[in-house]
Amino acid sequence: ATLPLCLQPLWELVIDALCSRFLRPRRAWVVPANIAIGVLLLAMGLHVDVMLGVGGAPLNVTKLTLTFGALSTLAAIQTIAADDFANVVTPRAMAGQSALLHDVGHVLGVLTSFSLLVALRSPALSTSILSVGSFLCGWAAVFLASAVCASLQLQRLGTSTELPSAAA
Repeated sequence: ATLPLCLQPLWELVIDALCSRFLRPRRAWVVPANIAIGVLLLAMGLHVDVMLGVGGAPLNVTKLTLTFGALSTLAAIQTIAADDFANVVTPRAMAGQSALLHDVGHVLGVLTSFSLLVALRSPALSTSILSVGSFLCGWAAVFLASAVCASLQLQRLGTSTELPSAAA
């Protein structure tokens, strides 16, 4: 499921070819990518118990593999678009720190998505506060909310394809 992220440099060339030929600038892909990830996470959250075989249902490895593969592909697209989006919205004074901001955001995402779920599902907390399904639905809400925020930011910036750093 991590293959799309591993092949991101090649995948980025495909995204660039599609953007230049058929679609808007790739920074605009952040909104549909976040919406698609949010919808997929919501669908996964509502059906994860069936896919995991909870309640006597058989474990559906094929559906899990395809679902997480699709999620990884969408995440790779979102990462490519978010990098371009960050170049546009990052103030010029902080342009050199955008890689640091990207890494900090990635680490915070990993910590909250994996560590929080493990901590909340730990037997040490005596009862499970959070189910896997509700955890996925919560992250769906985060991605959908970020799509709204990114859409508002893109509207504020306008539809210019020129990057601020190149317009000096």
